[in-house]
Parts: sequence; structure tokens; C-alpha cells
Amino acid sequence: MNLIKKFASDIYVDLSVFTIFLVYILKYFNKEIFIQNIGLILSLFFVALWVLARINLGAAFTVRPEATRLVTTGLYSKIKHPIYLFSTLSYLSLLLIYHSKFLYFIGGLIVAIQIYRALIENKKLKEAFSVEYNKYEQKTLI
Repeated sequence: MNLIKKFASDIYVDLSVFTIFLVYILKYFNKEIFIQNIGLILSLFFVALWVLARINLGAAFTVRPEATRLVTTGLYSKIKHPIYLFSTLSYLSLLLIYHSKFLYFIGGLIVAIQIYRALIENKKLKEAFSVEYNKYEQKTLI
């Protein structure tokens, strides 16, 4: 029972602090700065996932798409190409910070290049690990 009371009081304190913080933010709200901050936070979040995916890949990492080893653990247990996905999302999140037609063009190129790289890697992995890769593909979300 004491644990429930402590949890309830902690939630109350957290919600009170959050409400005060929210009121302060809304008082001085600037939409452009808010969007830029969201872009920065998202980009940093995706960079962290990108680094985690790189760590999960370990010695199987190569700069060019190759099929050295089939990694099916960590982020790779749910996502086929988390490095491509999270690096692309991190770049695209930066577009919330800096707005220019040139950067939108570069963002489009990055997306196209990463899709192309993922398709090449899929082909190489299917050739190298056909049965095992087909099972892996069925288990992953994207």
C-alpha cells in the first residue's frame, strides 16, 4: 500500500512540474523555434538509433552493401536495414531545422540512395543466405 501511495505522489509531482513547464512554454511559444527544436530532438534520437544499429551490426559492417554475415539480433531482429532507415530519418529530421529547396533536393537524393543501397543489399543477402534470409524477411517489420 505504501508503494502505491508513493507512486501516486510521484505522479502528482511529475504532472505538476510538467503543467508548470507547459504553461511557461505556451506563454513564450514560438512556432518556428518549436519546430526547429523538434527537428533537433528527432535527429539526435535517430542518430542514437543509427549508432545502436551500427553496434548491433558489429564486424559485419561494410561501407558498400555486401553480404558478409546475416545479422538477426538487436534492431536487426525487427528492421532489415536499420542503419539506412535511421541515418535517412536523422538527415530528414534536420530539414525541420533548416529550410531550403537545395536541402530538400539533397534529402530526396539521400532517400533515393538509401533505398537503392537497401535493394542491392537485399539482393546480395538473398544470394548468400537464401533460405535463412527468406525466414528472416518474414520476421521483420520493414
